[in-house]
Amino acid sequence: MKITSREEGDITVLSLKGDLEINSVSEIKDFVANLCNNKKTKLVIDLSEIELVDSMGLGVLVGSHLMMQEKGGWMVLVGLHGQPETIMFKTKMNRLLKISSSLAEAANMNE
Repeated sequence: MKITSREEGDITVLSLKGDLEINSVSEIKDFVANLCNNKKTKLVIDLSEIELVDSMGLGVLVGSHLMMQEKGGWMVLVGLHGQPETIMFKTKMNRLLKISSSLAEAANMNE
C-alpha cells in the first residue's frame, strides 16, 4: 500500500494505491488519528488506485469516518470503481459513508 497526502485549502486529501486490506489498515488509522489530533477534520480519501477492499479495509474507512465525526468534521470517498465500488454498495456502506465523484464535489457536499 502506498499512501500520499496533500492539502487542498483546509481539506486533506489522502490518496491510496494498492489493496486496502489487513496489512494496510493500521497505517491509515494512525494517519487519520494524527489528523484529528491536529484539528484537521476535513478528509477526502481518494480510492481511484485501489483495486481491492476487504472487511478490514471497510472497517478502517468506517472508523475514519467516525473519528472525523467525533471531532466535528467529515470524510468523503472519491474515485470508487470496480471491486471497491461493488463492495460499498453490496454492504450498504454507501448509506453511512459519503461518496463523491470528484474532489470539487466532495468539498461542496459539506459546505
